[in-house]
Amino acid sequence: MYLQCGDETVNSDGYLWLDENVKVQVGGGVKASGTWTYTGGDVNPNELVYPIRGTMDKYLCGKVQHGSVLENEGKNCTLWHWNEATGNCYRTTFGDWKCTMTDLDAQQVADQPPPTK
Repeated sequence: MYLQCGDETVNSDGYLWLDENVKVQVGGGVKASGTWTYTGGDVNPNELVYPIRGTMDKYLCGKVQHGSVLENEGKNCTLWHWNEATGNCYRTTFGDWKCTMTDLDAQQVADQPPPTK
């Protein structure tokens, strides 16, 4: 839930990021150290960092265009199938949970409909 809530956003260009079919496994915690700087620098050094891995379908959806050469109704999303995603979850210095995950080998499929949920 923390991963999906932090991951689903609308960017400055109006594109919507959505996560569907999210499945995550959480590993044993390790002590936070200087190697966690890629988290944005807000990891609490007194807490454990938990590795995560899993799968999900990640959508990037644009606005539906009607009546133009960009007609994209029903195909205004790009979809990535994340089958071997990895990342981590940690507590920030404010006590909030943050989780991030990525899959560098994900396959991209353009011109997809948005998720049905």
